Amino acid sequence: MSKKELSALLSALATLVAGHVLAFFSYFQYQGVIHDSVQWYFSQCLIYAGSFFSIGIYTNYLIHKNGQK
Repeated sequence: MSKKELSALLSALATLVAGHVLAFFSYFQYQGVIHDSVQWYFSQCLIYAGSFFSIGIYTNYLIHKNGQK
């Protein structure tokens, strides 16, 4: 794994962890209600991480499908 791939992977994982932690703390801060801004931030984290993982999986699939390595 190259440094570029590793940094992108760590970035995606860091945003997922940050979103989970923020939602967790927000849940207890507002007595069981997660604020809209926290929900928006968490959804952006999921979109970012999902796009990173899906693009990587899709390109690897296309490369192996065509017989290239």
